[in-house]
Amino acid sequence: MQSIDHELKIEKVAEAPNGAMRLLLSDGSEWVVGIKSWNRLNLSLEKIIDVNVLRALEKESQYHLLRTKALELLGVREHSRQELKRKLIARFHNHEPEIERCLEELQSEDYLSDQRFTQLFIQSRLNNKRVGPFKIVADLQQRGIDRDTAPVSYTHLRAHETEADLV
Repeated sequence: MQSIDHELKIEKVAEAPNGAMRLLLSDGSEWVVGIKSWNRLNLSLEKIIDVNVLRALEKESQYHLLRTKALELLGVREHSRQELKRKLIARFHNHEPEIERCLEELQSEDYLSDQRFTQLFIQSRLNNKRVGPFKIVADLQQRGIDRDTAPVSYTHLRAHETEADLV
């Protein structure tokens, strides 16, 4: 983090991709934060930035990068919480509190769901590879899905598959 040796203020605000705000400070530094962070920090054009706000701005800017990466990964395919956490930790070392916050928010917004991941994973395995239930459950456990969720989902999908065969 940079130190403040003169008065810092927000000189320019522009919209950034993914509903974010791009801030240009009087020292030439640029920060990108989500709209929630903008509101939480009570930011505005011409606002004077003290050391505490600058620390929070840096943290929220890092959080925005982390969340954007998480959404990018989820846009490619469903992930279990554990898989996504592992990938984010590999990219964002020493940011575990922000990663946990991100995962909680993604779950509350239904972007991240272990149950949905489990159902899609089982369905994919049944449709594409025709592997057995023990292999599927073992693969799910490697991805952080507990024993209770996996067998229930497998039984549920197997029942639907049997019904489809009868039609």
